[in-house]
Amino acid sequence: MNAAKVTGKGRITIPRQTRKPMALEAGDCLAFELDQVGGVRVNRVRNEPHPVRGLLSKYAKSQPVDDAQVRTALGRRAKAKYTVR
Repeated sequence: MNAAKVTGKGRITIPRQTRKPMALEAGDCLAFELDQVGGVRVNRVRNEPHPVRGLLSKYAKSQPVDDAQVRTALGRRAKAKYTVR
């Protein structure tokens, strides 16, 4: 088991023995999942290179698009992607 100390600002340094098998690099994101008994599971979050590519393509068919349609489409996509289940 590897241990890390939490600083006053809530930061930790992940030990090398943990970073290497997880292939963690500077800038990577981690997700923390709490269980029923107070344990924590840490997972690496894979970044999508272009998460909004093609999102607005249905509006690009030579028809006018208003800002409300764009905001609604982006809001639905973000809610579906980032809603905690």
